[in-house]
Amino acid sequence: MEKYIKIYIDPDEPLSSLLKKIRSAKVDKVVVIVHRNSPVFVGQVNVELIKNYAKKADKNLVFITKTKKIKKVLTKVGFEVYSKLSDFEDNLGAGGIQEEERESLLTLDEYSNARKKSKKSHRNKVIMTMALSLLLIGVWIYFAFPVITVELRPTIKEKTLISQIKAVEELETVDWHNSLLPLIKKEVNLEEDMIFETTGNKKVGVDWATGVLTLINSNRKDVTIPQGTIVATRNNIRFKTSKKVVVPQAQVEKFMDMVVGVKAGQAEVNIIALNKGEYSNVSKGRIVDFVNKDYPVDIVNPEATSGGKSKSVKVVAQKDINQGLKNARKMIISKAEDKLQSRFNSNLIFFKEDIRYDNPTLQAENSLGEMTNKLRIKAKVKISGFAVEKEGLKKLIFKLYKDSLKDRFNLKTPQITIKDINIEQITNDTITFKVKSIGQVVGKINKEEIINQIVGKKVTEARKLLDNMLEVNSYEISPVNQVNLPQFKYGINLIINADGVSADRRE
Repeated sequence: MEKYIKIYIDPDEPLSSLLKKIRSAKVDKVVVIVHRNSPVFVGQVNVELIKNYAKKADKNLVFITKTKKIKKVLTKVGFEVYSKLSDFEDNLGAGGIQEEERESLLTLDEYSNARKKSKKSHRNKVIMTMALSLLLIGVWIYFAFPVITVELRPTIKEKTLISQIKAVEELETVDWHNSLLPLIKKEVNLEEDMIFETTGNKKVGVDWATGVLTLINSNRKDVTIPQGTIVATRNNIRFKTSKKVVVPQAQVEKFMDMVVGVKAGQAEVNIIALNKGEYSNVSKGRIVDFVNKDYPVDIVNPEATSGGKSKSVKVVAQKDINQGLKNARKMIISKAEDKLQSRFNSNLIFFKEDIRYDNPTLQAENSLGEMTNKLRIKAKVKISGFAVEKEGLKKLIFKLYKDSLKDRFNLKTPQITIKDINIEQITNDTITFKVKSIGQVVGKINKEEIINQIVGKKVTEARKLLDNMLEVNSYEISPVNQVNLPQFKYGINLIINADGVSADRRE
């Protein structure tokens, strides 16, 4: 025979007691012996509720009753109903239950006969009880009829997290608990000669000016002018004589043995400028002085000197030195940075904006005014750079991001984006920096927890609870004119709209 248990509900027991007994049954088939005065089976609403509950509890209910009205309601919703327990047992083909069990139960007829004796003395009480039961059933139906649908849409939003990370030089692996990463440090020492064009200009003579010097002697004796005698203009443009010259003495002029005048002695000698250049080309009559030594003769250049030539050459100007030092500093640092960056491979995040520099050493190798078209500057610098492993940082940030969601949100997609990294502090062996990460999260909705919080409450109270749940973006409670929610959890149909709605709700 198929196993089953029998339960009997006293006429004064509420529906909740019957449901509790159904749930606690240890076998799947439950035979419910219905008393004809039980208020639980007076309407189809309660019977529908019992059917739904039994279905959720995975129980097969069989009812025993002779009351036509109750029988009709139970049959209408699809229950198996018998007038007598023996009919049910015969239907199982077991030939009846054992005698001990039959004796332990009152048949429906026996129970009815026993109750008839006391019914007359308690008629008024029964009438009052029935009226009160009907009222309670109506109230219970109003509060607990399982037709309430609550549709929730989870919050979907972009969440930003700022995490503080430290990178330590002596650390070998990621310290997940303290948010520490191994720090990678590299140095570059660079020394180079920098060459720059000069911009200063200077005139330089390439040929000497030459000319003729006339010497006039008014004295009565000859005057000898040595070779190389220096003569000059009044503004000190100097020349020298090309050879030794003797200027004859002055001659007395007579007529009829009478002195009528004196004729000065004259001589000419070629001269050449002491310095090359066109500035030695002077006009006639400008060379009038001896230099360093006087002679008793007058001198003058009867013609302009000529042949002096000059050319323009580059020299080191002060601005060349100033600009060269400035440019050399930029160039040596830039080259050192490029060399440093090349030492960090693509698997590392290099903090190129936070390189540490020793002051560059700069020295100009050419002096001010030096004739050259190239300025040479010797430059030397030492720089240090820092990096962390890209994969280690990503994993640590991902962990911190997930930890920040707690129990209210989940990542909508299994990835986050690192938007920014800012160094806060650098010491000899530690870097402290902040990382800005962004991901898309979706509200984590626990259906059972929410039902437990709103069951039996007024709709206004349930709305307040849902409004304060950051993980819930929006919701609908239907029917819209509902005032109270059911007293039983299975009376609430909670639906989660998985698509959700993008929202700007803040934690």
